[in-house]
Amino acid sequence: MTNAIVRCFAKTLAPLGLAAFVMLASTTAQAEITTCTDQYVSVALVPGGPAQKVYGQLCVPASAVGRTVQLLIHGLTYSHLYWNWDYQPQIYSYVKVMNAAGYATFAIDRIGIGQSDHPPAVTITLETNAYVARQLVQGLRNGTIGGTGFARVIAVGHSYGALTAVIESATWNDVDGVVLTGMSHVFSVIGPLILLPTLIAVQADPVLSQLNLPLLYLTTLAGTRQNSFYFALNADPAVVARDEQTKTTVTLTEVATVLDYLLLSLGIKTHVLVVNGDYDQLFCGLLPLSCSSPLSAFNHEQAFYPNAQSYEQAVVPNAGHSINLQRNAQTGFAIIREWVDRKVGN
Repeated sequence: MTNAIVRCFAKTLAPLGLAAFVMLASTTAQAEITTCTDQYVSVALVPGGPAQKVYGQLCVPASAVGRTVQLLIHGLTYSHLYWNWDYQPQIYSYVKVMNAAGYATFAIDRIGIGQSDHPPAVTITLETNAYVARQLVQGLRNGTIGGTGFARVIAVGHSYGALTAVIESATWNDVDGVVLTGMSHVFSVIGPLILLPTLIAVQADPVLSQLNLPLLYLTTLAGTRQNSFYFALNADPAVVARDEQTKTTVTLTEVATVLDYLLLSLGIKTHVLVVNGDYDQLFCGLLPLSCSSPLSAFNHEQAFYPNAQSYEQAVVPNAGHSINLQRNAQTGFAIIREWVDRKVGN
């Protein structure tokens, strides 16, 4: 039976936890040497399928060798940079925070993204993303990624990456914990109306069209990401601008299979943490309310994880969908760090 704990981090409480977290992370960082390497992993999209290349950045603190690694899976139209943001990384890099805390991280470009291969769009679905994640979990455990196997693997996914982690964990039950950000089982009424009209063919984008990607690869219309992914009052315009500069793609078939995960979460048996921004317009629930509102369907999210070893959820105040890129990103990082320490450890 699920040991369910639902937490809403109020503005009066979050700074206390954040202060303690920053102090601890700074102390740890002084004693750690972290080595980051580019990894190119051979995977298949389906069992027995042709080999495809997936890129990932593996960062391993000296004390984390062979211990706990976090597989970081980004959302639609992002890349591994979502986890290791290159503008003011002291604020926005999840990777640096977790490395300083003694956790290894493996931040990937999902198949079809960035430095990974770009197969035909119709071959990339939510299910194929999950199967790729399964192979990466195995590679991290057996040492074929980075040369040294890890005893514990945590799947950390954002948005579409969270959906990917749900399917992977429920299907193969091979991770020691699942962290899901920017998702719930009920879309906001206004969510599809905000995001879907902004998707255009990459051939119509002045920058991404130069990559000569296959047909049915999509991206976001220029200038729309702030409205879709941020709580604007708590966003740095320079971060939003960098987001626009580094946006990537999504395939039409990925969008079409986005609901395939809905009931699979019932099969997750490991520890689960779900974290949403208070003003996530895509996933706060049936009404266009904050995720902390008593009327928000997000408050019923725990019902979809009845077999989890434990379940907790939290709301980051003054944050939109992309919680890593809000000014108070460190608050979300602190929530996840504290949970990982307590539930899995390094």
